[in-house]
Amino acid sequence: MVVKRSMVQRALNALNIALLGRGEVKEVFSEDDVNVIAVIGAGMRGTPGIAAKVFGAVASNGINVRMIAQGSSELNISFVVKENESQEAVRVVHSAFELGKH
Repeated sequence: MVVKRSMVQRALNALNIALLGRGEVKEVFSEDDVNVIAVIGAGMRGTPGIAAKVFGAVASNGINVRMIAQGSSELNISFVVKENESQEAVRVVHSAFELGKH
């Protein structure tokens, strides 16, 4: 899950209380050096290969995806990368879809 940096400790405390005592989860931890990248567009719905193109572009540039989420509407794909790789991730996705060209 992704939470605002200022809320990390509060979220960790709540998760520890809710999950650790049940024996279902061994450890709860956080990473504070990540960013969420969202790819959004109406043309994504029902178009095969969008996710492959996004993640192929990111992976081919040596960027590791830490987490992936897609909404049921198929209008967005969000993924998490290390903060220091986020600008490059945005750049390569823009390049893969030729965004910003007129």
